[in-house]
Amino acid sequence: MHPEPDQPFEYGFRESVMDYADQNQNLSDSCVRQLLAEHSTSLSQFLEDGYKGGANHAPSLLDWLGY
Repeated sequence: MHPEPDQPFEYGFRESVMDYADQNQNLSDSCVRQLLAEHSTSLSQFLEDGYKGGANHAPSLLDWLGY
């Protein structure tokens, strides 16, 4: 899925990540690791920084990353 020309890049990125989520909006452990690694962070760093969302919950992870 590609963003429409008038939509920000972040919309397309968020949607592409959500494509990997299951029906409960959760990502697999390997997808979470890849997503966080692509942003030069880890789940342990997220927790140290105060993240309170679900460890695999895609919308929460994306919100915390700023998408």
